[in-house]
Amino acid sequence: MKRINLLIIIALISTAAIKAQQPNRPTFDPKERAVQTVNELAKQITITPAIQDSLKTTFINFFTEMRKARESGSRHDMQKMESVRDLNVKKFLTDEQFKAYQKFMEEKRTRRNRPEGGGGMPERP
Repeated sequence: MKRINLLIIIALISTAAIKAQQPNRPTFDPKERAVQTVNELAKQITITPAIQDSLKTTFINFFTEMRKARESGSRHDMQKMESVRDLNVKKFLTDEQFKAYQKFMEEKRTRRNRPEGGGGMPERP
């Protein structure tokens, strides 16, 4: 009886430890992500409401395709999707705006890839 209780406790602790290690990223609807991205971009560069609407449509399509790729497990096409997205965005922006957009996306990518919470092992001297 004691062994069974001990095994149950170990199983519960293991499950809790595994669950605690999973990233707690919210999953956004493609439309929500598109609106958020365009709103953030509009803070960086001046774009008209008409262009914002066109960019939102471009980002909705992009985020929808990305979600499908993640769900199907075909992540190898994601860079191609990003390139297509950038070409579509470039159609609506001036060269100067597009350079600012590229900088914005690079900063966004850097923030996304940076580990959160500052945890982990310290670097050795």
